[in-house]
Amino acid sequence: MQSIGMTIRRLRKERNITQEELSEAVGVTPQAVSKWENDAGLPDISQLVPLANYFQVSIDTLFCRNEITVDHEVERLLTEIEEKSSHATERFEKYLDALKTYPHHPALLHRILHCAEWQITAQPTPHNARLLTEGLKATDLLIRHSQSPSETVRVKESRVRLLARAGRYAEAEECAKEFEIPLLNNHSLLACICHEQKDYPAEIRHRQESIARLAIALADEISHLGIAYRGNQQYTEAAETHSVNLQLPYTLHRDGKYHAPLMNIHAISGFDAAYCLVLSERYEDALTLLERIFDYAEEQCLYSTNRASLTSPLFNGIDMTPFHGESLLSDYLHHIQNPAFQPLHDHPRFQILLKRYATMP
Repeated sequence: MQSIGMTIRRLRKERNITQEELSEAVGVTPQAVSKWENDAGLPDISQLVPLANYFQVSIDTLFCRNEITVDHEVERLLTEIEEKSSHATERFEKYLDALKTYPHHPALLHRILHCAEWQITAQPTPHNARLLTEGLKATDLLIRHSQSPSETVRVKESRVRLLARAGRYAEAEECAKEFEIPLLNNHSLLACICHEQKDYPAEIRHRQESIARLAIALADEISHLGIAYRGNQQYTEAAETHSVNLQLPYTLHRDGKYHAPLMNIHAISGFDAAYCLVLSERYEDALTLLERIFDYAEEQCLYSTNRASLTSPLFNGIDMTPFHGESLLSDYLHHIQNPAFQPLHDHPRFQILLKRYATMP
């Protein structure tokens, strides 16, 4: 079991705090902090509350009594919030309330950041100001406590989006310029080591994992390019771009079947492409594409249920579960019921499609 000194040292290191900073905050000498961390002395009982407050943890956490319990309790609380709160604003406020009880908990910080990132607009309202303040605070804490460079990069990416959606474009641009991430990941680098060791089976597995990650990144960029074309009213270019994305997963599999949806990016591209076709008044083409997306939805549900095996040499040695988007019927129904498809509503093919969605398992 960890001693209280080991716990203080871990909490201090996680927060990138020096012994001098901690000693000043709780009113002791740096030498006293050093003694605590080396188990050569113990904090006075009067210093426990200031220590807990400074680290924003409970006294039980200082004694390592309840870390696992806290994680389980936060997980239970998140499940309860997400089951009982249907409105995003309500969930956001409940996450903030939970953070008062469980300060700095990463699961809560990630939820707060996600809510802020996807709810915020550039409108000068009190709610948007609160979203920005709490979202930026969450990114600061997550970056400060991050134990992983990749986690830091993901949080910085969210920070850029948050600032941009809040209309703080200059700050977003400065943040974006702070880092440049090449198309490398740990599996790509580990594969290089395996190659030099002539451990080709291990190299194959790492290359497959790397390709899966790159495939998601590529599909995501293509999807956003299509959406940008649509925003620029270049509907033909948008539809053609999305078509490339729709074909990509099938190309990656040897038998032309799409067993491993890449985080639902395929569906997003499909619906947006259909929207562009409607804007171009190519209604029959839009209906054909929506029918194809329904076939994809059925395939995704089948994969979720049966975990169908992969046949591509690109992926057949790895677990694709982490790259498989959630199979949520509500997502598809939300897209198909988009007012953008109003011109199709009276078409018999569209009505048949709605009925098929209603009976999808």
